[in-house]
Amino acid sequence: MRGLSRSLLQFVCTVLLGALLSASLVRFAPGYGMTEDLLDTRLSSLTPIDPAPSLSAYYVQFLAGYVRGDLGQSATLGRPVRDLVAERAPTTLTGVAIGLTLAWTASSLLSFTSLYSPALSLSLTAISAGILQCVPAGIVALLLFLLGWHSAPGAGLAAGILVYPRIAQYLMQLIAQAWQSPHVVHARAKGLTEWRVFLRHVLPVCAPQLLSLLGLSLILSLGALIPVEAILDVPGIGQLAWQAALARDLNLLVNITVLITALVTCSNLLLELCGNALRGEVR
Repeated sequence: MRGLSRSLLQFVCTVLLGALLSASLVRFAPGYGMTEDLLDTRLSSLTPIDPAPSLSAYYVQFLAGYVRGDLGQSATLGRPVRDLVAERAPTTLTGVAIGLTLAWTASSLLSFTSLYSPALSLSLTAISAGILQCVPAGIVALLLFLLGWHSAPGAGLAAGILVYPRIAQYLMQLIAQAWQSPHVVHARAKGLTEWRVFLRHVLPVCAPQLLSLLGLSLILSLGALIPVEAILDVPGIGQLAWQAALARDLNLLVNITVLITALVTCSNLLLELCGNALRGEVR
């Protein structure tokens, strides 16, 4: 119970700190508060200009709005932030689901080939992951754009391509290490089949690390979708965050940062609790 309370406190502190840091970066960025109206040559030094709010004043106002359930108004789009996020969240979640499914499926298939040919599995993983790891997200998105993949599945495919090399290499090393552990060698010496050894002795040992890797892959897929959705013109949270950053839309950018931070932190908290439970069962 104490561990759960500590995790919840860490979750709240992480979300609040993420909001403060993102607000600070945007608020003190060069050119903040500048609009096209201020560039009008008809203005003079006597023209009254509304000063930009201080960071502390904005942050207090931001937290008070969250308590009331009000996420504020987008300065550039002129719409409530809550409506914008609600409209675009399903598109991004679809891309994340497709990307994680593709990346984990490809990584798992290559890892399963190590049951029959470790050298072939290691070679395929090293070559494919090594090549894809060197390809920038912009290049992947541009190639899909030229192929006409201007949709959430296309963004999900790009996310899968970008996340795959990070998963495959770690997954291969994790399974190879577990495959050489003494209790697995002993089980194989008893004449158990490769699949039975894998399901009953290798997978339970690797489960906590696999859950941690799943949380990391979620963060990587969300980060990959920001430039991908912007290039493919997919109306998701990533494209919205890109537009907010370019326009210095503080209200919109901070709320997106808080929501993504809350989503990632909450998923990591759940995976950590599941991992702790699995470690207790393994012991």
